[in-house]
Amino acid sequence: MPCMAVPAPVGPWDNDTIAMTEPVMPEPVMGVPIDICLAAPCPPYAPPPVQTTRGRRKTKLCKLWQENRCRRRRCPFAHGEAEIRVMIADDKQGEEKPWMKDVDEETTEVNALANFMAPNNLQRSQRMAMRDLIQHFVMENIEREATTKVTGQCAVNLDAFDTDLDLVVEGGVDAYPGEYQTRLATVLSTVGVMTCIHMRGDQPFVTFDSCQMAVVNGRWASSYFKVNITFRSGSCPERKEVSVMQMALNKYKTQRAIVPVIIALLRSSSNACAIPEKALLIMSLAFLEHSRTHPSFYNLQWVVTEFFRFYSNFDFRKHEVCVQDTPFPLKEAESDEVIIRGFMDRVIMAPGHEVAKCKKTFTVIYNKLAQNSASDKCLFHGLVSDELVNQRNYFLGEFQE
Repeated sequence: MPCMAVPAPVGPWDNDTIAMTEPVMPEPVMGVPIDICLAAPCPPYAPPPVQTTRGRRKTKLCKLWQENRCRRRRCPFAHGEAEIRVMIADDKQGEEKPWMKDVDEETTEVNALANFMAPNNLQRSQRMAMRDLIQHFVMENIEREATTKVTGQCAVNLDAFDTDLDLVVEGGVDAYPGEYQTRLATVLSTVGVMTCIHMRGDQPFVTFDSCQMAVVNGRWASSYFKVNITFRSGSCPERKEVSVMQMALNKYKTQRAIVPVIIALLRSSSNACAIPEKALLIMSLAFLEHSRTHPSFYNLQWVVTEFFRFYSNFDFRKHEVCVQDTPFPLKEAESDEVIIRGFMDRVIMAPGHEVAKCKKTFTVIYNKLAQNSASDKCLFHGLVSDELVNQRNYFLGEFQE
């Protein structure tokens, strides 16, 4: 039987005592005991339990959603007050992922990790200053008319925090093969920079660590990248390669962010096979060319996940990977080697990279990405190693004990 409401106490005010007279007790309701009518009040209202989260996911409202512009399938921000969660600050496993710190609503998880892996402004300025310094050494000691150009990934802004600086010196004619490399190595040794001369194919190049330039200027002591210098007296295939590479990347201005992300995931994988970064760039561009008509092509989360799914099922025994008109041409003969052809049709990945090992690596990463996508975790949860994060922080001067 329902509890009858008890009316509020009523009675005239006594102005002399500033108090209320005795309240008038309610009359019993026919058939209802008085103790039920005067039963204790209902328990106080209990709000629903607070939703919690690991990290900062869903802890702020999405500004794009408020403007009816959010099109992300897994938005890291809350769509409405009901989705807002409280971060568990004392949960070590729930600490915010370092690449997701200070990101805004416009930044996807893929772009956040790509930016995290990129060199900072100081590193970029150091690389350009190194180019100018080598140009000075070459002009003063080897060839006045020579010019020094940046090639490789640094030339197309796809370099990571520890990517080598590749330079090519154009101009002049060697008296004998490797003459200019030897002369540059001698000049650098006179100022205290120790160099080595290695071979890339049939082309010798000079290499040294940038921090050794501290003997010239103490500011170089904080730089951590390797410098590789090649000399060309005639046509320069490295410069042509940069031009072709830039044209290919211009077709995918949004999707190019997947390249440093893929490199980071493979570097962190315990199953990783040693795939050169340039080979991963070729594989990425070939995949983008193959998938560009897919309806989810502008969803970077889908692009990264599909990249690993695609190559985990790819028939490396029968097909090569390249960036020509046909991204995946047939091999001349089936083999267990993974063959990646560069922009100038040079093989940059061949013996030593077995099909089974590469496919296993891609499969492991794809399964983890799919698992994270199906849950409420960060897309790259468990895929970026602490070792890589600490290495990146050390290179950028952000290392903390």
